[in-house]
Amino acid sequence: MPEDIIKELVLMFENDQEDLKRFRNGTSTIEQLQTFVKVRTTRLKEILADAFPNIENSGVQAYTAALVMVLHSGDRSLMKSYLDEHERQPKNAVNTEDRAVLIDKMLILEEKQQRYGTQFVLKNGKPEILPLEDPERVNELRASLGLNSVEDYLAGISITVGHT
Repeated sequence: MPEDIIKELVLMFENDQEDLKRFRNGTSTIEQLQTFVKVRTTRLKEILADAFPNIENSGVQAYTAALVMVLHSGDRSLMKSYLDEHERQPKNAVNTEDRAVLIDKMLILEEKQQRYGTQFVLKNGKPEILPLEDPERVNELRASLGLNSVEDYLAGISITVGHT
């Protein structure tokens, strides 16, 4: 992948994170955030039409940038095409765990129950996993993609948001 595109993806991601921070701290509106996301999504689609940024051809930072912006896009067709291409990539070129996040995000956007338990909301300051398709098998499904248990995942989120 060309170096200028790699740098552009990283910059787009940094802008994405800054826009989210401004929205969360109340210095921008949801409408402003949505406008910025739409512009980035349009450009991201152009980039993805030419090449798929993976760890081997772009590095971890650009790979992660593209993944996060796809997830933030809210565009189910983009997520689906990204997931399809993600699954075609060589094993060492992507993080297989990211498939769980993509699948769960698409299911939630379709108002369905998630499969791997990667999506959560904060209730009273504590993370709560959104509804699961198969709660009894969730840890087995997570393990199949190299993820830790949903309980360990929740514990990690709790530490991140300042709760134990």
